Amino acid sequence: MEKFIDKNNKIVIIKNKGRPGKDDIVLLIKEAEKLKEEDNNAKERIEDKNTLEQYAYQIKITLKDEKLKDKFSKDEKKETN
Repeated sequence: MEKFIDKNNKIVIIKNKGRPGKDDIVLLIKEAEKLKEEDNNAKERIEDKNTLEQYAYQIKITLKDEKLKDKFSKDEKKETN
């Protein structure tokens, strides 16, 4: 807020333009909380997907390992491809 005295010796208060009011701030906070929840859900889904992909890749690598090749049947190997 800006205060000044006009030529009639009255105090005049002017709200700064471009600054959000209390209602605007409350709306922005609610929107941010909603977006935060959506971001957390997306993050969790992405982490779960990455974990699954890493697990699948590790299985594929294990099946190709020379030391373990004889432990798996051809049918088991086909199921993973």
